[in-house]
Amino acid sequence: MQSELSKRIALEISGMPVIDPHTHLQHKTPSAQFIGNIFSYHYIRMELSTVGMDVENLMSENIPPDIRMKNALPYIPKISNTTTWWGFMTICKALGFEDDTIHEGNFQDLCDIAKETMQSEGWYKKALHNVNIKRSFLTNLPDEDLSGCDRESFVPSLRTDEWVLDIQEKATREKLELLTNSSITNIFDLKCAIRKVADKFVSIKSASMAISLPPNFLVFPVANGDADILYSKVLIGRRLNDDELARLQSYMIYSLFEICNDLNLPFQIMLGVDRKIHRKLEWDGFSTDLNMVKTFRDALNRFPKVKFVFSILNSILNHELAIYSKTFANCYFAGHWWYTFYPALIKTAILERLQAVPYPKLIGWYSDSYYVEWTIAKIKLYIKSLSNALAELVEDGYINEDMALKVAKAMIHDNSIEIFSL
Repeated sequence: MQSELSKRIALEISGMPVIDPHTHLQHKTPSAQFIGNIFSYHYIRMELSTVGMDVENLMSENIPPDIRMKNALPYIPKISNTTTWWGFMTICKALGFEDDTIHEGNFQDLCDIAKETMQSEGWYKKALHNVNIKRSFLTNLPDEDLSGCDRESFVPSLRTDEWVLDIQEKATREKLELLTNSSITNIFDLKCAIRKVADKFVSIKSASMAISLPPNFLVFPVANGDADILYSKVLIGRRLNDDELARLQSYMIYSLFEICNDLNLPFQIMLGVDRKIHRKLEWDGFSTDLNMVKTFRDALNRFPKVKFVFSILNSILNHELAIYSKTFANCYFAGHWWYTFYPALIKTAILERLQAVPYPKLIGWYSDSYYVEWTIAKIKLYIKSLSNALAELVEDGYINEDMALKVAKAMIHDNSIEIFSL
C-alpha cells in the first residue's frame, strides 16, 4: 500500500517531463490501431500460453485482432494477477473503457472504444503528451527509412546487432555494400562501410548506438591482423569455429566502440537475452553469466570518452553493475529491462542503485514499448515503484522530500538530456 508520502511524491513525479531512451516504436505506425494488437504483446501471449491457451492457433497473426481477444476470454481470469495484466487494463482505461474486467458481454465494446480512440487524428501524440513523454528513442536498423519521421517526438538510435552477432553472415556484408555503395574485400573495407552508416546516423542526430548481447558474450581486444585473417575466411565462405567467431565478434564490438569514441556517440548495451529458449513458440528468456558485466572492464578503461549505458536482464548482477557505475565515470545504469520490469524488482533495484550510485549516473526508466499505448502503462507502473522507493528513503532519513523530487526528475528526464546530448 502506498503511504501518503509516496502518493504525494507520485503526484509530483506525474507532472514531470519524461524522456524514453529505448523503445521499439515504428515511427510510421506508433499506435497499435486495434486493442487486439496491444493484447497480442508477447508478455501477455506468454502468460496465456503458460496457462493453457493454444496461442499458435487462437492468437495467430492471420486472425483479426478483435477475434484474438475473444479467443482468449476463457483464459484471462488465470492471468489477472500479473502486473502485465494490470498494465493492459491501465491502457484500456486510458482509451476510454470504464469496466474493471473483460468478458463476453463487454469485450466488443472495448474493441470499438479502443479503435475509435487509437485511430483518431493525432492520437499517438496525445497519448505521449498525457504521460508527459517529450521524446522517445527509436530502434533503427542500419537501412531503415526514416523519411517523414516526426523528429519532435522521436529520436533515431542505430541498432548494431548484425554487425557483431551476424558478422559472419554473407547477408550482413551484402546489405552493407548495398547501403554504402561500396565493395567489401577485407576487414578494413568492412569497418569503413560501417563508419559511413554511423556518419549518416550522426548527420540526422541519432542519439546513440545500441546492441543486445547474450549472457555469454565476451569482450576482449583482438589485433587487426588476426581479425583480417578471420574475416578473410568469412569472405571465401569458410565456417569459423566457436573460438574464431568469438574473436571476430569481439573485434567488431571494439570497432563500434572506436566509432562511438570518434563521433561522441553513447552506446546502449543490453545484456542477458537467451534467444528462443522455447523452441516451438520461440519465446526469449534470460540467464545469468557472472562474467556478463566484468567482461567490459577493458573497454571501460580503454574508451574513457565513450558513455556506456548498460541494462541487464536479471537482478543478480544489479549490485555489480551499480558498483561499476560508481567506479567508472563513463559507465551508466539504465532502466528495468524486460523480465525485471515488475514492481517488487523495480523498487528493490532503485533502492540499491540510489544508495550506492550518484544519481546523475542513472537513467531510471525506459519503456521498451512496441506501441505508444504500452508506454502509458509502463510509465505509470514505474512512477508508482519510484515513488515508493523514494518515500522509503525519505522516511528512513537518508534524503529529504525536495531531494527525492530532484532525483526523480533527473532519473526520468534530465540525465537522458545530458547523457545523450539531446
